[in-house]
Amino acid sequence: MKIRMPVLTTHMALLLLIALSSPVSADDGATRLELPEEYVQFTMAGGGRYAAFQLASQNKVIVYDLAAAEQAFQIEEVAPGDLLAGSQDKLVVVSPSKMMASRWDLKSARRDKVAIIKSSDTPREALLGAAGNGPLLLIGDKQAEWFDLANLEPLEIQGPMFGGRGNYGLCVHVSAAGRTFAAIPTGYGPVGYSVVHLEGRRTTQVPFSSTSNAIRWAQPSADGHLLLLPGGEVFNRNGRPIAAKWLDGAAVIPSLDPSYLVAVRVDQRDSEGKPMAKLTVCSTADCQPLFTATGFEEIVPARINSWHDIAGALRMGNQWRVQLVPKENLLVTMPSDNRTIVIRPFNLRKQLRRSIDDYVYVRSVPPLAATKGETLRYRVRVQSSTKDHRITLQDGPENAKLTDGTLEWNVPAEYSEPWARFLIAVSNADGKEVFHSFEVAVRDEVEKP
Repeated sequence: MKIRMPVLTTHMALLLLIALSSPVSADDGATRLELPEEYVQFTMAGGGRYAAFQLASQNKVIVYDLAAAEQAFQIEEVAPGDLLAGSQDKLVVVSPSKMMASRWDLKSARRDKVAIIKSSDTPREALLGAAGNGPLLLIGDKQAEWFDLANLEPLEIQGPMFGGRGNYGLCVHVSAAGRTFAAIPTGYGPVGYSVVHLEGRRTTQVPFSSTSNAIRWAQPSADGHLLLLPGGEVFNRNGRPIAAKWLDGAAVIPSLDPSYLVAVRVDQRDSEGKPMAKLTVCSTADCQPLFTATGFEEIVPARINSWHDIAGALRMGNQWRVQLVPKENLLVTMPSDNRTIVIRPFNLRKQLRRSIDDYVYVRSVPPLAATKGETLRYRVRVQSSTKDHRITLQDGPENAKLTDGTLEWNVPAEYSEPWARFLIAVSNADGKEVFHSFEVAVRDEVEKP
């Protein structure tokens, strides 16, 4: 994909960093793959390298290697109503009618495990993080249950958890790492969002917002650092709203890399009045724009009367039709015809280096939590147009220090606040300065065995 970039300007604010001038235009240097017929569901896997599609009438799943832009393998005898879920290395097919699960290895393209689903509730939804290693979450009408991906056996997890789908349904999205699950009941009427964080074999659950709107979802970022709601609302993992007004009205979609998000607007017009989409890649660290391109007509709905049309163009079930895969330098779209995969080469760092004279932003994602009595360490990683940059701690808890780009904080065992906040300044050799502000949850000291 050939993209011309405008000159970047700096936004001197407490958050971060770079604001682009007007969006740039992207030509259509894309590879298009046509499926033999429409698919009824799809799932990402392999950290975003693979996508699996269940065909409507052929009772099979086709798995594509997106980096190679070709079919990788097929799975036969997949019945209507079966469920797909992908992890970093595996693809799982859950058959509710047989109460059975089969696991496929992505690299060998072979089935390596079949097991009975040991549950009293029939699964209606299966969730795995596309860049994680489990566990597998199966959601039925009455309850949600964890399963070990290694043996497909029930997994004992301690802590709070949301229930099943109930009478009105439950919309659940999982982070790419597979450790954060955000949920909200579907249907109508005032309801609340909640998020479940899984650490080891324990969970914490946080309510973080509510709505009466019919369009409702909450998508965790790749590592669960942020929670993304319809219309551009953003919350941190502790349920605190994050002010990012420029995201208002956008659908914000995490990439498969924890460092980046994509803000998508499909209600745009070009200079000739033709419909187009605008995609902006932004940093997860501070929700600031890095790069914007326009075009992508394949994801623009035929008509837009409400958010229902926008959501239908960008989502299918709990999967997004726009997938940014930085590890493979790809931007993948799945138009709502349910037959086409559009694959574009997309190297963000290369575009920034080629086209922008002066920029600096924080590429790393802050830690999620700190433990009382232990040392928090966070390596601040910076992307800059110059080789030299300076990182300084401006504010934070007592005893926190930053040396050679690494933040260290010896967390007091008696620390009384539920979280700690940090403010870090980053400047490059040309004098550009941005601020990296974040908070981490502070949990109780772990008892030593």
